[in-house]
Amino acid sequence: MNKFLTDATVRSLDPGTYWDTKTPAFGIRIGKHRKTWIVVRGKARLQTIVGHYPHMPLSDARLEAKKLLIETPDRIACHTWREAKERFIAEHYQDKRESTRKEAQRLLDKHFSELDGLKLDELTDIHIERELKKLDAKPSEKLHAFRIATCFLKWCIRPPRRFLKHNPLEGYRPPGKDGIRTRTLSDDELRSVWQACKGRHGAMTRLIILWGTRRGETLRLRAQWISDGILTIPGSVTKNGRPHAIPLLQTAQAVLDEHKNGSPYFFPGRFDQTQHFHDGAWDDRQRELIKRAGVAPFTAHDLRRTFRTLCSRLGVSREVAERLLNHAQPDLETIYNHHSYIAEKREALSKIEAHVQSLLVT
Repeated sequence: MNKFLTDATVRSLDPGTYWDTKTPAFGIRIGKHRKTWIVVRGKARLQTIVGHYPHMPLSDARLEAKKLLIETPDRIACHTWREAKERFIAEHYQDKRESTRKEAQRLLDKHFSELDGLKLDELTDIHIERELKKLDAKPSEKLHAFRIATCFLKWCIRPPRRFLKHNPLEGYRPPGKDGIRTRTLSDDELRSVWQACKGRHGAMTRLIILWGTRRGETLRLRAQWISDGILTIPGSVTKNGRPHAIPLLQTAQAVLDEHKNGSPYFFPGRFDQTQHFHDGAWDDRQRELIKRAGVAPFTAHDLRRTFRTLCSRLGVSREVAERLLNHAQPDLETIYNHHSYIAEKREALSKIEAHVQSLLVT
């Protein structure tokens, strides 16, 4: 179990093994009669630190752990890109959102798999450049791949790991920058997209049109999140960590009803019903949808922007529209305003649904 260890925490822990979130590979094993400091060295070799709590306080144990980790003889030579990558994902993302971890895993697995067998002490900037070159036709994906590679390599050189003596990408400029998208879909385009929607991807696209939800939230929707006609996306899934309550109206409910199944997810994976629709499968289905609809390329976030624009067109107040998008609110607003806005959200969403239905009969 991962836990931020403090003296107060250590005193209160139940029997078990706990890994410190502050110092990777360092932890404590709580037994019936003794509390023993432990550290993982090299290829997962468990080693007990000399001394036990409270005879060896936490601060001394951390220092000893760092010494042992730095002295690990195979910290560089025995690590390939794959070995370091797996540890990076496990440690660096242990306290981050699942979707963030999965996106990092996707980028590293998809775009740098050719480096998996390469020893890190043989890695050069040429190896990275060669893999990034393959993404020249996808500038946005190339930028994201560059960023995750940079993050990974910085992690590799930090103590106590020191898997690399230096970062091969040090001094490199990002291959571009984030563009500010302004694309919104016209009413005619919305009609064409809605009518072209098929299958799970089509259903999720329709919900994004109706709700303005983020793509990652939509493909993770669960039936158990619904209670008394309201679907609440938990904070563990949302971008800002705050729950997002969405009143269910007729059109959206019909979309969900069509996709009830034995899976915990409304939109399960193609081959594994216990998992949600895979993030990496979205782009292929999106290209197919765009082709069927006969519209200019658009993204899920463009639909979210279109939703926000429709809210303004239909007279929805800014206060309600921002809450429908589950945008983070100013600190004082969060502290003092605990109104649920359910009634206001329901009224706003009814305007959106009525507008979409009017497009389908014209």
